[in-house]
Order: sequence, then C-alpha cells, then structure tokens
Amino acid sequence: MPYMHYIQRIDRSRRVITLPSVVRMIDPTSEVPCWRQAHTILVDRIRAGTYPPNSRVPSVVALSEELGISTPTAQKALRQLREDGLTYTVPGFGSFVADRPRA
Repeated sequence: MPYMHYIQRIDRSRRVITLPSVVRMIDPTSEVPCWRQAHTILVDRIRAGTYPPNSRVPSVVALSEELGISTPTAQKALRQLREDGLTYTVPGFGSFVADRPRA
C-alpha cells in the first residue's frame, strides 16, 4: 500500500482544503503513461466533488510537486482535462472545474 500523507491548499474562498497526497500512486513502471495516471486522479477528484464546479484545480507546478511528475507531464494531464470539457482555463489565473462537465 502506498505511503499516504496529506497536503493543504487554499481555495478561492480562502478555505483550507486538506487532501491526501498521492505521490506514491503514480507508478512510473506501469504501461499506463504517467500523464494518463495523473489525469485519472484529477478526474476522480472532480467527479467526487473534491474540486467542485468553478473551483481552481492545482497549477502545473503544484500538480508536479504533489504527484512527483515533471511539469510537461502535468501540463499534458491538465490539457487533457480541458479537451475532455472537465475544466476551462482563464489566462493568467489558472484552470477551473467546468460548471457542467461533459459525460
């Protein structure tokens, strides 16, 4: 079982959110690419309500630090979320969960 610890982040309304860190859940030896594993983690969090509609998702830097992946890998995972219609990006402010994510 992976070692779990918790991270805290502040959302737009200045609430502190505590999330389990998934550093050890990315398996670099898996046949599934790391960006796809990160994408799946984020999709699961969005669907579970961890990131509610219009809340900010982690930045590329925060995601790469939390998951232990490179920034290009984090960028690819976030890009796929946007292409899936689960998030939208506001230039200069970051990525946010879409109001009604597409199925």
